[in-house]
Amino acid sequence: MKNYPSWLSKQQEGHVAGIRKLSGGLLAASILGAGGWTSPLYAQADPRAGQPAASDEESRSSTIVVTARRREERIQDVPIAITAVPAQEIFDRGAADLRDLQYSIPGLNIVSLSPGADRIILRGVDPGSGTGLPIVGIYVDDVGISVDQQQRDPPFPLVDIARVEVLRGPQGTTYGQGSVAGTIRYITQEPNLQRATGYALGNVYSQQHGEVGYRVNGAVGVPLIEDKLGLRLVGGHERYAGWIDYTVPKIEDANRVERTFGRARLLWQPTPAGRVSLMYQYVDQKTDTNNLSDLNSNTINSKLPSLAPSSDKSHLINLSVDVDIGGVTLTSATGYQHRHNLIVGVIPSPPIVINFDTVYKQFSQEVRLASNDASAPISWVVGAWYRDFDSEVDRTATIFGGPFPPLARQGDDPVDSESKAVFGDATWRPSPKLELSGGLRYYWDTRESAGRSNGTALPTSRASFDAFSPRVNMLYRFTDSISVYATAAKGFRSGGFNGGSGSAYGPEKLWSYEVGTKAALLDNRLFFELAGYYVDYKNRQSQGVVLINGVNFTETTNGGKASGPGIEGALTARLPAGFGIDLTAAYNKVEYDRTTQDTNSGEPFDYVPKFTASASLHQRIALSERTAAYWRADYQHASSSFSITRANTCSAATGICMPGTTTENYKLAPQDLVNLRAGVQFGQFDLSADVFNVFNEDAETFLFSPVAVFDQATRIRPRSYGLTLRVNFD
Repeated sequence: MKNYPSWLSKQQEGHVAGIRKLSGGLLAASILGAGGWTSPLYAQADPRAGQPAASDEESRSSTIVVTARRREERIQDVPIAITAVPAQEIFDRGAADLRDLQYSIPGLNIVSLSPGADRIILRGVDPGSGTGLPIVGIYVDDVGISVDQQQRDPPFPLVDIARVEVLRGPQGTTYGQGSVAGTIRYITQEPNLQRATGYALGNVYSQQHGEVGYRVNGAVGVPLIEDKLGLRLVGGHERYAGWIDYTVPKIEDANRVERTFGRARLLWQPTPAGRVSLMYQYVDQKTDTNNLSDLNSNTINSKLPSLAPSSDKSHLINLSVDVDIGGVTLTSATGYQHRHNLIVGVIPSPPIVINFDTVYKQFSQEVRLASNDASAPISWVVGAWYRDFDSEVDRTATIFGGPFPPLARQGDDPVDSESKAVFGDATWRPSPKLELSGGLRYYWDTRESAGRSNGTALPTSRASFDAFSPRVNMLYRFTDSISVYATAAKGFRSGGFNGGSGSAYGPEKLWSYEVGTKAALLDNRLFFELAGYYVDYKNRQSQGVVLINGVNFTETTNGGKASGPGIEGALTARLPAGFGIDLTAAYNKVEYDRTTQDTNSGEPFDYVPKFTASASLHQRIALSERTAAYWRADYQHASSSFSITRANTCSAATGICMPGTTTENYKLAPQDLVNLRAGVQFGQFDLSADVFNVFNEDAETFLFSPVAVFDQATRIRPRSYGLTLRVNFD
């Protein structure tokens, strides 16, 4: 093997070269199998954020303003289930990315396949393991960043973030494609046009059974022209410590991740009625290998001798223009994303080197008009959206060994997609207590794929998909701070094509029906929300087995139907003496209603716990005017979940495969995670110590069966001890 990727270390190059000499009983077909290519898994991120302290004592019990409906509103006035996590809480929880917040947000569950390859599940609606589009829309400010391949959204560090908004339930009317189960919005910090602000953060931690990790990041914002023009720069570097030891070849702490990132945001406000925001973000992530370890073992070793170093670089540009034209705001949101992901997989017997080389390019444009007065008898928003998406997925497997020269198997799966939508949403307030809302989005998508296999062109596949996505809401206020709401909404996920065969699969649809209540009491010191919902999920996209020319192919198919109820709630209380309590809980019972190619009726979705909960107790103690001590304890729980693998029976006459006997019904154990943190803030300095995973919980979070004789799993990261110093320059 020559011409290693330039980012491979000398040690890794040695491992790749040496792997050719290894032998064993692994089957090459497990990686190259007729139906598809497996994707490696990676180290989990360390849960420590680099976040500036908020100027106020922000918390969820404060009056939080969100823009979930494309206009500013108090969170208790929005008739949908939404959680907003502000900057201070992100820092207080030590959250490095969304996975560290998952159980503190009701209904959110994340199965970590890799940094930038998360399986995001909302309200039990699982995207499955096929090649379909994401089922949860991911937005940075006003621009969507989800790519047309699920579990491949770019890594997004929670650094210098104003807040994270999680909208649960279908958001097709306002956010469109990719928002079948909900939408997640990262709202970045704006430049301050009046004064210079900034911070610097350093963190170091020691991991049990592993190495030392660290992170450094910071931000600086300056007004270039007071009240007119401002710039904010953000940057950092992180090392996520490895902790998994390979036995063949012998490598300690093999699953290290290094990440460098930067962000620049320019804000221009030429007049009080107009503003322009330009943001650029760059992320460069290098991963040594996956974070798999042996199943049903107390060891953190990996006996499977495979390496999977990867490189992931992404560029994101976001240009937003807002103009107040007299009671109405005209908004233009333009986005461009370029991402290059390279994975090098290496296995022995016979020695095989596999390259997954993927380039994503995405351009989007949205224009909308929105009324300004959210309390007027009628408020509304209308708009149009366009997106052009291109991806090139090149796969090469080179087999070494034996009396023959190296044999390469190649294939590529380019996908071109052009999507358009028009949408509108209006709210009528017949009285100060009652709001009635309705919205509609029409979406159409044209997709094309023309792949190659070993130099031979495959037939070009083309298809168009379209859908109407309606939503209706009702909100009734008993008082200014207590309300109830009801909503019904439809979600839609477009169809697509399978790599290799080029066969198409159709779109899927989901209806969600929800009732809930929200209350902000005692001068916002007590906030309570409760929601119940029912999901009706049809034509679900999932992996199934099809028979083509006598060969079983694992492909994305349709036909699944699922439904079920759920309930979720949250309570936040700010008590005397600086104490605070945060509680969340969610129960979900969405199950399959029909036996299909890959499911049996009555089975749950993979990796979806029926019950999740979190509890936080914290206190802040003022020691002087400029000095305070604080501590917090966080607990997260997830009940057991399942990973079900079946033996399929295929008919040679019809080519239809149906699930046979269950070959593996693996029950993942419940998870109970406890984190502690304590610190002191003195003037502009903040020094804290923390313990992650106090009781060293090692529950499995994901099951991986690369070959018949090896079952492996990812686990919760081991216990670690860390120190963090933050300096504010406000």
